[in-house]
Amino acid sequence: MTSLQDYLASVQLSNPAAVAIRPQLPREKIEGCHICTYVMPGEPQVILGKDKAFTYDFVFDMDSQQDAIYSTCTEKLIEGCFEGYNATVFAYGQASL
Repeated sequence: MTSLQDYLASVQLSNPAAVAIRPQLPREKIEGCHICTYVMPGEPQVILGKDKAFTYDFVFDMDSQQDAIYSTCTEKLIEGCFEGYNATVFAYGQASL
């Protein structure tokens, strides 16, 4: 995976989008819930169900660690804030309970 700064420089993208798929909760495993997402290997794409594909700039599967997500998506933005640049990180999603 390339760093966010390298990626932005290569594609002139000002608002990249990333998605991280959370692991199943213990309760979901016990209840027999099925995993309905699939990350395309080598592609920033998520398949939902059998026929819906969504493409992002960065995709993180269930096995991704928080430090990898942080270093890829936000670390350079935070560093830029200390250099006087503005940055926004918008995080949305279901939290594990």
